[in-house]
Amino acid sequence: MAKIRTLAAANQYLRERFLPDYNATFGRAPADPTSAFVPIGRVDLDQILCHEEERLVARDNTVRLDARAPSTLIR
Repeated sequence: MAKIRTLAAANQYLRERFLPDYNATFGRAPADPTSAFVPIGRVDLDQILCHEEERLVARDNTVRLDARAPSTLIR
């Protein structure tokens, strides 16, 4: 419809036409304009957000989890 043939033209269309129209249609002001982000303080996120388990890779490059065989690929 917009006769776009190049990546540069596609990006220009997104910036100048699509995004302004999209934001005008779907954009809404937040119910509470106060930021939801708060300082986390002094914590070690690498420990909190980390879960490590040792696994062995089989000869067929599969890995078992809780003694279950990997699911087969659906094609």
